[in-house]
Amino acid sequence: MNEDNMEFEKDEVLGAVGKEEEDVTEAVEAKNEPAYEYAAKESDLSDSINVAKKKGLRLTSKIIIAVVIVLLLVSALSIMISTSILKSASVDLVENQLNATAYATVTHYSGLSAADFKVSESGLLYKGSYTLQENIGFIQDIAADSGIYTTVYYEGKAYISSITGKDGMVLDSTVPEDIEEQVYAGNTVFNSSIEVDGKDYYGVFAPLIQPSTGKPCGMVFTAIPSSVISDKIQASVITITSSGFVIIIISIIVIILILRVIIKALKKAVNDIDGVSQGELNFEVSQKLTGRADEIGDMARSVNTVIINFRDVIKKITMASENLNEFTGNFSESFTKISETISNVNVAVDEIAHGATEQASETMTANDKVINIGDAIGSADTNIEELGESSKKMKTYSDEASSTLTDLVSINEKTKAAVNEVQNQTNLTNKSALAIQEATSLIADIANQTNLLSLNASIEAARAGENGLGFAVVANEIRNLADQSKASAEKITEIVNNLIENSNESVETMDEVIDIIGMQNKKLDDTRRMFDSLNSEILLVNGAIVNIEKEMEQLLTIKDSVYMSVENLAAIAQENAASTEETSASMTSLTGIVDECLVATEKLLQLSAELDDSIKVFKL
Repeated sequence: MNEDNMEFEKDEVLGAVGKEEEDVTEAVEAKNEPAYEYAAKESDLSDSINVAKKKGLRLTSKIIIAVVIVLLLVSALSIMISTSILKSASVDLVENQLNATAYATVTHYSGLSAADFKVSESGLLYKGSYTLQENIGFIQDIAADSGIYTTVYYEGKAYISSITGKDGMVLDSTVPEDIEEQVYAGNTVFNSSIEVDGKDYYGVFAPLIQPSTGKPCGMVFTAIPSSVISDKIQASVITITSSGFVIIIISIIVIILILRVIIKALKKAVNDIDGVSQGELNFEVSQKLTGRADEIGDMARSVNTVIINFRDVIKKITMASENLNEFTGNFSESFTKISETISNVNVAVDEIAHGATEQASETMTANDKVINIGDAIGSADTNIEELGESSKKMKTYSDEASSTLTDLVSINEKTKAAVNEVQNQTNLTNKSALAIQEATSLIADIANQTNLLSLNASIEAARAGENGLGFAVVANEIRNLADQSKASAEKITEIVNNLIENSNESVETMDEVIDIIGMQNKKLDDTRRMFDSLNSEILLVNGAIVNIEKEMEQLLTIKDSVYMSVENLAAIAQENAASTEETSASMTSLTGIVDECLVATEKLLQLSAELDDSIKVFKL
């Protein structure tokens, strides 16, 4: 055991003792403050509550003010939106009513007669035989029943109207040019701001169609005063506003009642939290609060969980304090055992010194053996180099044999081609001989026919007597020629037969030669494949030899490393023998450390007692 290891164990022991002491101190400071500190905290809490009460309104007042503000904003926004929607709806409704009235008026006056509208010299407007001034009651009844006023224009002039001036006369209001253009184009026009006699009207202009032309000849103007619609909208807004204020008041009353219940439950939860802050842990939050399904119930359940967990923590701290007392006693006994162990370690150190000396002797013996191994590796390396040279020569010879085989295969292929050519020529000769045989048979037939013909000629010459002597001579010559032709044909046949027989034998011989060449090619292919395999094996052997050479180089390097390591081991063994003396000195130092640990144990006992006093503040 060297000095570094001793220092490490010393630091580890002191660190463990210091950590235990630090953990206990932190536990006392964090979890178990003295009673006077709790009293100080309680006083600070009371002062904070009083300051908060003086600063402003309570939670109930703040919530009510916030709700009132929100309700007022919502009501104002609702009134604005309702007013806008009401105005838009009223305008749409008025437009529909005015369109319906204009349509009814046009239909009424157009249905009086199928004739055209026309103006008499007296200034009256006629529809056929009907005078529109005499039928004004229709639009007056509409004005009386619905408050919608109507004016009938013909060629830009008003002839009848339910809108009258102060003197009771019909108001001949002027139609704006842009509206007049649209109406005479056949469109119905709505305008939300038409001024008649100083009053604003909502009005609709509908075209009045001339039956004969089918085009507008005038227009019907239906209108309702804007003030009527404005009064209705204003009355509706007042009703909505009044309803909003009533809803706000009712909402405030309901919120106050709800807040009273909530604040009452919150006060109960706050009182429970105050009890916890004062060390009261021997109670549980009422089931009435924990059984609620709202946020107050969540808070009450959380407080109850905090009390239970805090109670468990205090109990665990109490148990930890008791265990600490027991652990401190065991710790003291352990240090006594450590002292005894140190004595045993001293004896072991002496034995280690003796073993280190023997280890040095054995290491020197191993060093000699390693040198012998190195010599054997060197010899093997030389043999491997010679094997590599032989392998390279085998590779060269194999390449030359492979090249020769390639040439043989090429020559054999040429021979096979020449034999095939000879076989083809022999086959052609055989065919020619057969053709000659056929021609010879034909000559023999001709000779037989000629012989027969000469015989007939001789017979005829004999019959002719002396007149036929010359013909008999010719017939005799022809018969001699036929006999010669027959003899020649038989000789040619004999020669052709011999030629055909010899040709057939040549063909058979050529077939055997081709078969032999094929077998020779196969043997050459087998030999070439054998040499290719041999080449592959030689390459593998070369690769293996190269790998073995690399491994032998590594072995030589490892041999040197092992040799150095053995020398280092010998030196280390000597150092170990010297280190045993230092270890003995370190063990003496360790004895002093154990004494310091015993002092630290007494401090742990004191901290445990203080921890017990701090825990007594809580009531379980």
